[in-house]
Amino acid sequence: MRRGWSGLAALAVFLVLAMATAAALLPTEGLAQTMSAREIVERSENRPEPRDLAATQTIRLISQAGGERSMQMQTFRRGDERMILWFVAPGEVRGTSLLRVEREDGEADIWLYLPAMRRTRRVSGSAQSGSFMGTDFSYNDMGRRRLDDYEYTLVDEAELDGEAVWVIEMVPRAGVESDYSRIRRYIRMSDFVTLQEDLYDGATLWKVMTVGDIHQIGGYTLPGRLEMVDVVKNHRTVMTFDEMAVDQGIDESFFSPRSLERIP
Repeated sequence: MRRGWSGLAALAVFLVLAMATAAALLPTEGLAQTMSAREIVERSENRPEPRDLAATQTIRLISQAGGERSMQMQTFRRGDERMILWFVAPGEVRGTSLLRVEREDGEADIWLYLPAMRRTRRVSGSAQSGSFMGTDFSYNDMGRRRLDDYEYTLVDEAELDGEAVWVIEMVPRAGVESDYSRIRRYIRMSDFVTLQEDLYDGATLWKVMTVGDIHQIGGYTLPGRLEMVDVVKNHRTVMTFDEMAVDQGIDESFFSPRSLERIP
């Protein structure tokens, strides 16, 4: 199934949640009685966010046996609509790049440049549910989910790592294609930051994504770490921000397939 979502950790989900957790602490006392489950998710999704973001990232892929491989990446984002990234290390992936552009209908156009082939190809809709560069994130995980695609239920008010959270279950509406049959989302009560998502395939817990190292940058609350665990394969991907800058005035024309062939 293909998901219609927004958030590379890379990744997507990585950058998408980085933008979605942008700051401004909001009073929450009594909101459980006054807000619906959908309104809580909407408040989380619609927080103030940087106009653009530039970052260097490290991605670690860790296998069941404990084997580990790392990659480094440069990523640029403008709002939720445009993202472009380049792998810079190790040598075998250097120059591989990706561009994601949201359309007005909520779907995304994705282009992938493979330097060994010297060719840019479009990632089809059906392929967007596949793994991105061997990580536990899919291409679809790099976008934001559309609120109207889901039904919402507040299933619990709980504690996660010492933080009070709302636990909200999201189920795709009939006719909506999704990578996941349901999503259980843990939203911090103090500021509407999403701390974790449990992602299901049927009745089976498939993946768990957690957000960590949340801190202030340029007046925004942004995560410095995302982890996606494939529970079925016992494999995980850890993405960290090594450097990050916001509101740098990145021009819209930068987000073009023509930009993919050279690392900035």
